[in-house]
Amino acid sequence: MEAQFYQKIIEEAPEAFGDLSTGDYRYDVIFLMNNITLGEVMQELEVRAGVDKVWQGNYAIYYRRPDPKHEDYTKSALSRIVKKPIYQNITMRNWRTVSKMNEQLSST
Repeated sequence: MEAQFYQKIIEEAPEAFGDLSTGDYRYDVIFLMNNITLGEVMQELEVRAGVDKVWQGNYAIYYRRPDPKHEDYTKSALSRIVKKPIYQNITMRNWRTVSKMNEQLSST
């Protein structure tokens, strides 16, 4: 992926997405592969109210879920996506990885 793509992902992230100051949440970015649409992935994603939060961007999907130290960690619905056929058409990276990739690509 090119530097401009990662920059767009960073720029359109929801406000406070990736904020690790509380240590309560994990932040994942879901990327599409194989000509699947954001809408198709959004339909398949499960979100547990009060536990998970999801935002659809123009280039990726942003997913916030409880951190392993959080009392609701085991209640997140994100892990259910691996059992669905659509999982073969996406890849997920945590926010730190996405940020680091953006930094590396921007410096070249």
